[in-house]
Amino acid sequence: MSVRAIEEMASHPAPAFWCYGVSFHVEPDGLWLAHVEHRLRPPASTSDLALIREMLGGTSEQVELFYREHNGLLLYKDSMSDAAGIELFPALDWNHQTTQMREYWQYLSGEDDPDHIAQGVAIGEVPQSGNYFAIPISGPSIGKVFYANHDGWYEAPFAECFNDFLARLTQTPAKLLAEDLGCYTRYNDGQTGIQWIPNEYVADARTVATV
Repeated sequence: MSVRAIEEMASHPAPAFWCYGVSFHVEPDGLWLAHVEHRLRPPASTSDLALIREMLGGTSEQVELFYREHNGLLLYKDSMSDAAGIELFPALDWNHQTTQMREYWQYLSGEDDPDHIAQGVAIGEVPQSGNYFAIPISGPSIGKVFYANHDGWYEAPFAECFNDFLARLTQTPAKLLAEDLGCYTRYNDGQTGIQWIPNEYVADARTVATV
């Protein structure tokens, strides 16, 4: 199950990314090992699960099964800053986040948004990016997960269903953050102004030598 892949990742003893640097002021020298963490929230309550069913209707089954075990998550969280790769909102945040998303995309309709993403439900985001993961609740793409990127909107579903979405979050993590999601997640070394971009994921940084 996809939830097991998420839980396995959360059990990695010392997760990290080898990163390359970009900066307007300092010439990056070599790679940086950015230590990260994965946070899985406790199980959703009965009222949380009822809210999920209410908001997603007939598309809620896979989402509800995950939230029965984890009421949201935070993946690839930087140990040196507030940066993180992926957040799934707790169920109680869905209404607020969905309202925010719909207000942001209110100008989209019809041929500009054939999949009805702008009227869907916001279940997560790439933190500090303004980009949402959303599930349409009407139209031809009900139940699919889209990545609504404000820089380029979207070209295709991010995942065909919620389980596929969970699976994709754990596959090729560096590529996911640096390419697929637009390179919004950048890590901090705590000493310079260099922005460190994921290049290779490490499950146990205790086993590698620093550069």
